[in-house]
Amino acid sequence: MRSLKIAAIGRTLDRSYVSRPVDVRIEVDDWQAPIGLFGVLGDVTVHFDSPLPTTNRLRVLAQDLKADRATDVTAQVRIMPDRIILPAALIRRIGLSAAAPGDLSDPGLVVQLR
Repeated sequence: MRSLKIAAIGRTLDRSYVSRPVDVRIEVDDWQAPIGLFGVLGDVTVHFDSPLPTTNRLRVLAQDLKADRATDVTAQVRIMPDRIILPAALIRRIGLSAAAPGDLSDPGLVVQLR
């Protein structure tokens, strides 16, 4: 199965690590492919080339890369007939949910539509 990966990589400027969120919009042809999100991201809009299943049946699951199980985040994303919008706050919260205290890693998570 194919998957999609989106990464926002920080930069070193004047001896400091800088990572600023930026909104991302991407077009995808397979709504069932897992989506990996890495780094500090703004809102992520995933636009599909065909309509999604009816919204009352569609589930959006998200999981920190270090976590053991996914969380149903369907109610926390915007679902439209041909796209979903993953809010920056959700990406950060889920992508750091399994981080240990003091862990300075950027968020990392996988999203799956079912």
